[in-house]
Amino acid sequence: MCGIAGKLYFKTREVNSQAEKSAIRSVLSKLHHRGPDDAGSFLSAKIWLVSTRLAILDLSAAGHQPMISPDGKVVLVFNGEIYNYRNLREKLKNKYSFKSRGDSEVLLAMYLHYGIKCLAFLRGMFAFVVWDGRLNKLFLARDRLGKKPLKYYFDDNFFAFASELKALISQPGIPSIFDETVLQEYFTNGYVKSPQTGYKNIFKLPPAHYLVVSSSGKQSLHKYWDIDYSHKLNLSENEWIEILSDKLVECVKIRLESDVPLGFHLSGGMDSSLVCAIAASVSGKKINTFSVGFAENEYNELPYARNIAAAIGSSHHELTVRENSLKFLGDIVKSYEEPFADPSMLPTWMLMKKTGKMVRVAINGDGGDENFAGYPRYLFWKYHRQLNSLPWQKEAVSLLKIFYRILKIRSLSVVSGKYLPALGKDRVNAYLSASALTGEKEVGLLLKKNRKHFQKMQLNSLDDVLAYDRKSYLADYLLPKVDIASMAHSLEVRSPLLDHTLFELSAQLPDRLKINGLQRKYIMRKIIARKFPGLPIRQKHGFLPPLASWFRGKYEKQVRDEFFDGVLSGSDLFDMSYINKVLKEHAEGINDHAYLIWSLLCFKKWLGQLNIL
Repeated sequence: MCGIAGKLYFKTREVNSQAEKSAIRSVLSKLHHRGPDDAGSFLSAKIWLVSTRLAILDLSAAGHQPMISPDGKVVLVFNGEIYNYRNLREKLKNKYSFKSRGDSEVLLAMYLHYGIKCLAFLRGMFAFVVWDGRLNKLFLARDRLGKKPLKYYFDDNFFAFASELKALISQPGIPSIFDETVLQEYFTNGYVKSPQTGYKNIFKLPPAHYLVVSSSGKQSLHKYWDIDYSHKLNLSENEWIEILSDKLVECVKIRLESDVPLGFHLSGGMDSSLVCAIAASVSGKKINTFSVGFAENEYNELPYARNIAAAIGSSHHELTVRENSLKFLGDIVKSYEEPFADPSMLPTWMLMKKTGKMVRVAINGDGGDENFAGYPRYLFWKYHRQLNSLPWQKEAVSLLKIFYRILKIRSLSVVSGKYLPALGKDRVNAYLSASALTGEKEVGLLLKKNRKHFQKMQLNSLDDVLAYDRKSYLADYLLPKVDIASMAHSLEVRSPLLDHTLFELSAQLPDRLKINGLQRKYIMRKIIARKFPGLPIRQKHGFLPPLASWFRGKYEKQVRDEFFDGVLSGSDLFDMSYINKVLKEHAEGINDHAYLIWSLLCFKKWLGQLNIL
């Protein structure tokens, strides 16, 4: 696992080596947290590449990057893990003389032998860049689901890339200018969709794509992978249980190899519990599990994780996130770099910090919901027509809002503020509303201008919905949250349920084995019941902190002071009278505006740090 960056000049005959060496040192310092074990650079006439290394496999100097071909003409920088590298190494053993035991050299050898077509053979998480001096071209690639990030900037003079934005905008000639066109999307969904980043002219390389950049500046972007949902296998439920069980074991086992200590993130929900149970059964030793919870009982899932840990016999470690953890939000927002407002970024950050003190690799359960239809909104999409025919919808909204004011139960606010109002829309827009962090009406009142119209799309089947979430919500929201938080603490996170071969297999699964009646992830429940009977599984809530009560408690005044200190009002982006109304309604318990307040708070801190990342 590494941090990578580089720069290719188009017009300059030869770079100013002293100036570039200074830039290289600055970039390496910005990426140190992603790779504290080693750092290296390559500098030639028109290009430089750098890497910081978090050593996981082959801890010797033989794994040093940038990695250079035997003839000195091809240079690789690589961030990630290739889980099938041993098989690939065996394939090339008579064609390449290996000097190391790790996967980086195998990747270089694969490129030397197959060129761009090497991507078809790779099973893992990766973002890598190859400078091919034979062709005078730069080759950038990102893994199929977007586990590892890769950002880039270009103008008429040069092309630059990096694992993180801070390594780009710290360089001379790369401006850090806020892209206001992302505002509506950010406040609606809590993140910025690819290829945008929140900065003008800085882009994300989309998952499952590669980019070729010539020394003259010509660019060519290509998609190299997607999922075909059209072919469903006609198998019995029992056959599917066995096939998927074998695949899940395979996906876990190939992620257990590590030359450094390894642990597991356990929430107590279905996905992480299954991953941990499989690992405990195949690893041959007691595993370490890590869980996070909250002091507030309604939000705390530690008891459920504790039950799973006892059932599988793990060495269990817990962390309780309390209200005062909000003091870290400025540092967290600075690390996330883009406008980003997933409320679970706070407990995720704290969990990664604790885990990184004990192990170098953690394995989690991300990907189960996107594979097997686990989110409640999938039920909302499936039964939208039936729900839309229900009478008394407006009356139900009003009644639930009254109950919320009395009971302060978050689920009442979600149903009355998100799901029921969405019923009046067509199925696609109803689903998008149910997926949103903040309602369309509230965002419209907040922003002085509607700066972007959302793209129209077709969501005609459950497969369409799953594909949409995989390419947006998963790639731009969930995975960056984990990557940034983990790598900020020099921790590698692996996700067996994000194996692309599992996605390809689950795409052939009929809908009835994903959603059966009102039961989500139906086939996963059946697998657990057969393979790990008695395992105490429940549907987890997620790592969502009790923001509503926090913003009515000790942080109420602090948030108000932050919003009216001149940063937001000085931006001329927001209706400050509406923000005042939102704070007042939330404080008095009239409405739950916790997520909108959270999004504003994260954006305000990001905006204030715009030029100092």
